[in-house]
Amino acid sequence: MIKKISNFLTSLQERLGEKGQGMVEYALILAAVAIIAVVAIWGGSKGDGTNSLKSAVTGAFEKAATEVTNAQKDPKATN
Repeated sequence: MIKKISNFLTSLQERLGEKGQGMVEYALILAAVAIIAVVAIWGGSKGDGTNSLKSAVTGAFEKAATEVTNAQKDPKATN
């Protein structure tokens, strides 16, 4: 897959000349960021189908939902 992307970007750079170099570099950076994001979200699996980033985000949303629910039940309560 990475070889196909590299070949595509090389052919694109050849067609566009020097003006295309900046666009190709931008595309490479964008592809790298996308790959890192995918690995960070889905790639760090612990074997049970969860990973630390996914667990942290889920936990943060669950905590926020609990706080909102508790605030609605007793608006005078403070933590």
